[in-house]
Amino acid sequence: MKIKDAVEFFNSFYKDFDKNKAADLLKFMNLDENSKITALSKGMSEKLYLTLTLSRKAKLYILDEPLGGVDPTTREKILDAILDNYSEDSSMIITTHLVNDIERLFDDVAFISNGEIVLSGNAEEFRNEKGISIDELYREVFKDA
Repeated sequence: MKIKDAVEFFNSFYKDFDKNKAADLLKFMNLDENSKITALSKGMSEKLYLTLTLSRKAKLYILDEPLGGVDPTTREKILDAILDNYSEDSSMIITTHLVNDIERLFDDVAFISNGEIVLSGNAEEFRNEKGISIDELYREVFKDA
């Protein structure tokens, strides 16, 4: 399967899929639609998954470790794509251990340990009240874990 086949598959499967947006994101991500998916690197695969996901007009996006295992340049590209394609009438849940890299995206945060929420709230309020970044707060909460 090639990237263009995946785009066609998503287009036929999801009524809210926007092929034009997918084409724009593929270009932004420097992905060739004729590339075989099995030949993509980890970073290129992550960019493809994000492209397919963000090309939908969903009310809720769930991104599980979108920066996991990718180089810093690809991380920046992924973060820019998320920021540039975020819609005010949708919500996004992002799981990550790379808090520092993704902190600029947070409105609210929830720290989970052993299936339990150990701390949650508005990111800006945490920054103001505690005088530290969310990354520093994360490290503080999980320092003994």
